Amino acid sequence: MRVRWATTATLVLAASAWAPRARADAESDAKDLFERGRTLRTAGDCASAVPLFHKAYDVYSNGLGSLRNAAECEESLGRWASARRSWLELKRATIFAHDAKYQGWDADADAADKRLAPKVAHLRVDVDTGGRADARVAVTLNGEPLARDLVGTVLDRDPGRYVVRADAGGAPAEVAVDLGTGESRVVRLDVATQGAPVVIRVVRPETQGSALTPAGWVTLSVGLVALAGMGVAIGVRQDALSTLDAECPQHVGCSPNLASTVSRGQAASTAATALAVGGGIVAGAGLLLIALGAVTPHKEQPVSVSVSPWGFSVGGTF
Repeated sequence: MRVRWATTATLVLAASAWAPRARADAESDAKDLFERGRTLRTAGDCASAVPLFHKAYDVYSNGLGSLRNAAECEESLGRWASARRSWLELKRATIFAHDAKYQGWDADADAADKRLAPKVAHLRVDVDTGGRADARVAVTLNGEPLARDLVGTVLDRDPGRYVVRADAGGAPAEVAVDLGTGESRVVRLDVATQGAPVVIRVVRPETQGSALTPAGWVTLSVGLVALAGMGVAIGVRQDALSTLDAECPQHVGCSPNLASTVSRGQAASTAATALAVGGGIVAGAGLLLIALGAVTPHKEQPVSVSVSPWGFSVGGTF
């Protein structure tokens, strides 16, 4: 029994001694990785520095500087989605950080989130099996399997090219989708039957362009009404001026009876000026909205790619 207790005590003491040493080694390794990343970043090679910063944070999560450097590097590289994820992770980490040097980093992360959100590109992959519960389709995104739970989900992505490949047990099909800053795409996979050719369609989601044209026409109409009112005001002014010219050509020492005519002409002149300026601005805004609605695509025409053992065909336009 004494031997057993002695063995247990030895193991406990060894574990207690090992844990701090392991943490110290992790912190030391993280510092080495961080310094290598900083050297690369200083030299302008953020692309090589980012993996080192992330590895340093994975090894030692108390070192938030590694994560911040990764976020800043990713942002400088235009990897908006990756940078935003890193900033948000940094904000979560600051909740448990009590070191004074991290004070205010949560606010920096919030500012980055607002700054980057409009730049993040989005991709959604939909699968239509025609209502067949037994239909199966394997989907990969840039060679990596896309989890079934992520099908039909809007995914945040960095700008770049993404290759969607689908295999329903027959001949696979694939399509490349180019995502720009802030752009969104939907890839639709139509699988009629098991093993049948897969038809892929790539479309843009509905944009705000469809709402611009009617809003433009409404705005233009308001502007035109104002300009029409200006015309009426000018007519009233001219009528008052004609009356004044007829009864008091010199416009000096006129009869008090003409006071109302003068007042009417002055009011009409002021109204005409205001309506001219306001109507011109509103009408111009309406024309701009109409123009934007004309050049903004309401919906992208689909591109269809069908691959089968008998050949392949492509139709539509991007």
